[in-house]
Parts: sequence; C-alpha cells; structure tokens
Amino acid sequence: MSNEFNDEFVKEIPDHVRQRLDQTYEQIRFQSIKKKKHIIWTRMATAACCLLIVGVASTSEPVKAAIFGIFKFNDSGIEQAVKAGFAEETDQSATNENVRITLDSYFSDNNKMGFSFQLQFKDLTLLGEEAERLSLDVRLKNGDGEYIVELIPDTKPLYGKSEYSAGVHVMNPFIEQETGKAQFDTVFESTEGNFPALSNAIIEVESINVQYANGEFKKIEGEWNLPLKEAAKPFEVVEYVAQESDKIKLVKANGNPTSLSLTISIDGEPTETPFAIMKVVDEQGIEYEAGSTNMTVKSEQTIISTTFPISSFVHAEKLQLIVGNEQVELTKKND
Repeated sequence: MSNEFNDEFVKEIPDHVRQRLDQTYEQIRFQSIKKKKHIIWTRMATAACCLLIVGVASTSEPVKAAIFGIFKFNDSGIEQAVKAGFAEETDQSATNENVRITLDSYFSDNNKMGFSFQLQFKDLTLLGEEAERLSLDVRLKNGDGEYIVELIPDTKPLYGKSEYSAGVHVMNPFIEQETGKAQFDTVFESTEGNFPALSNAIIEVESINVQYANGEFKKIEGEWNLPLKEAAKPFEVVEYVAQESDKIKLVKANGNPTSLSLTISIDGEPTETPFAIMKVVDEQGIEYEAGSTNMTVKSEQTIISTTFPISSFVHAEKLQLIVGNEQVELTKKND
C-alpha cells in the first residue's frame, strides 16, 4: 500500500470516525507494557520498526514538578546522564487554543532523545476535573527539514521516513486539575544508535490529547512550535573493543551519555531462546539489561543491535557482555 494511498485514506476519514480512532490510539499508547525486553525480527531488511513503550503516573493532587523531576522512566542511563547535567534547560513556549506549552528541558545523543514539557491550561474547562492522562501529538524537525521522530496517531500521515526511532516512552509525572498545570515527558530510542545531531531543530506540537477517568477522550487541535535555540549538550562517544570470540563478533560498542549502543554479529539464524538474556555487567557488578533490540538475518549472519541503560558518565573501563550462554569482555578503547 503506497503512502499516497494512505494519505488519501486519512483525508477521507469522517471526523467522528477519526476521533474514535484517535481515542483508541491513545488508549493503546497509555497501556503499560510490562515486558522489559522487546525483540524485533527482520529478514533481509534494515528498515526501522516502531514500538510503543509506555509508563504513566498521574494524580489529581496539587504537586510541584520539582518533586517528580524529569525523565523518571526507571532508566538508569538517563538518570545518570541527567544527574551529571546532560539535560539542557530551556524556556521556549508557545500559546494556542488557551494552552501554553513550554519545553522545560531536553537531551539528545546518538542513542536517545528526551523532551520534558510543561503545560498550562488557561481555560480549566479544557482540562476538566476528571482528567486522568495526557499526551501530545508531536514531531521533531531538524534544521535541514528532515523529520527525525514523530509521535502521532495512525490517522495522521508521517512527514519523515521513521528510520531512526525504534522505541517511544511517555509519562505524565503529574496533572493538576485545580491549577491547570501538567507535565508530559517523552523519550525516543534508537537501537542502531544513529540519531543525527540536532541543529536549528524545532518541535511541532499538533494536538493535546486528554483522557478521562470515565473513558471519554478530548483532542485539542492547535499549533505549538518550539524551536531548540539552545544547542544540545556536547558529548564524547566512548568506544569499546572486544576480546576474541568464536561465536560473537563485535561490530560496535559505543558509550553515550544515556546508554551503550551495541551491535554484534553471529553466524547462522538463532532462535529467540538462546538470546533471551542479553546484558552487560560493569566493574562494580551492576547488571544492565538490553532494551529494544533489532535482529536482522542476512547472508547466514544474524546482526543484533540494542542499547543498555549504562551512561558513559559511569566511566567504565571494562564491561562484561553476556549473550545467552556466551560471555565477551569489552574494554575501553585507548586513544
């Protein structure tokens, strides 16, 4: 099915049907996925696949954003990076449809991008008293015009190729019905570790989605454009090399502020079972399990790409890679 056909189909959907589809999409978006490991199989292809990984926490009690902080996704790599000051604070705001959206902070490296939004509903009836969850339809466009990531429902067309992001995590740290304040955080993940550097990028928010305790759904359409005037924090990629192994060949192991990006190749076409366990262990014995994982089988070789939530700020000199029953030592490459 061509993209042109999909775009025409989307345009022809009646408004009431589109709203119902959007509501279904939001319900799926906010369903918690309990599996910690997600494996994407592809054969003779390298196109990126998308997963939606969701965590939500909301409350009707008045709270302060500072209590919850930002990017609390139970991801040790992101938490280590934020603690080290890797997140860039901003105050870019846009107001439309009686709602002000402010980009509070963000981070970006080769493996992960995160954005924390503060919302102020000037008209409290737009939020309502029974608001349970909130999300944004958002796209990130780089300065060269390329759309890098897009968090949108299937009823809207993609503007980019969607070749970078393999995982999306979203969260509501809080919703204050009494004050009309809310926070929305999202993190995009690349299993290939190929997010481009951001330069003169802009965040385009198209919709605010509010879901209520009774199951009803409201979509506030508008236009909130937030330019990233502050450059993302610079970072250095830490490279690792591997000891010789008969079964596992290291293609790359690059440490970024938020995570370790790993690509290995293995002879043959393995079943999922032997590789259900993939983790790295640092010098203190702390284990880090693999996140979203992409496996590509080509020419009797299996290429596995994934990330581990260990920050380069840990300054690990050695890591133990465990893949099924196999173990390989990774050593920091000397300049």
